Amino acid sequence: MNANAAAGVHTGLIHATLIRETYAGRRYYGCRDSRTRKLRPRERWVEVQMPAILMQQRFQAVQQRLRAQSSHCHATISNLAGAFVRYRPLRR
Repeated sequence: MNANAAAGVHTGLIHATLIRETYAGRRYYGCRDSRTRKLRPRERWVEVQMPAILMQQRFQAVQQRLRAQSSHCHATISNLAGAFVRYRPLRR
């Protein structure tokens, strides 16, 4: 059992959180056909802006890191989760 599993951390859940665009202020509707439940082409999705929890630059940096590490077997989601958790919003 690895350290993440022992601590009750499920890497699939962390990955799902890291890629969720809602945190960057974008939510999409109409992604699936209501009858067939098949995924529609992205250009047909309806984007709704909402308050962002993460600044766009931070979200994009995490996405780039995920893409870069996906090609390496030794990459771990827990390293990315640490970068995500350390984020502190700027004061306005």
